[in-house]
Amino acid sequence: LSVEQVGIHAQGKRVLIFGGTAGIGKALSDILSQAGARVISRSRSNGCDITEWAQVKAATDSAAHELGGLDLVVNAAGMLVKRPLGDSPVDEINQQIQVNLLGAAWVAKAAHGELKKTRGMLIQFASSSYTRGRGDYVIYSATKAAIVNMTQGLCDEWAQDGIRVN
Repeated sequence: LSVEQVGIHAQGKRVLIFGGTAGIGKALSDILSQAGARVISRSRSNGCDITEWAQVKAATDSAAHELGGLDLVVNAAGMLVKRPLGDSPVDEINQQIQVNLLGAAWVAKAAHGELKKTRGMLIQFASSSYTRGRGDYVIYSATKAAIVNMTQGLCDEWAQDGIRVN
């Protein structure tokens, strides 16, 4: 994957990535950094649980202060548990919904004001699972479909603010 494939002009951009210390988020952080972006990554491993509004808001405010604004905010955090719904513990179902859906809402809400200042971009990661519910991970599929719908709605809602949402 390259910056060109991601479709972002990275030189000098100020970037905050949630879920940026592992997996897709880490790879994106590395690509953007190598292309000249200034990147801050936040995740549970370094003190930001996206299921907690106060932590997401604090991470966003801190990154905006440190970088002098935010041009791009990325939500690459996610939780996938493969297990039939009937066999899934209630706490596990709740945690997946909290991370995958509520966390996406908190990231978007916290990022809005900063991205409005810079006419920046929000990227929310979903999954091919959004197109069709999958057995053994129906909660994951459902939350990823919800992220796609949230992203479509935010495109409409934030267009007047000059914020791109993908």
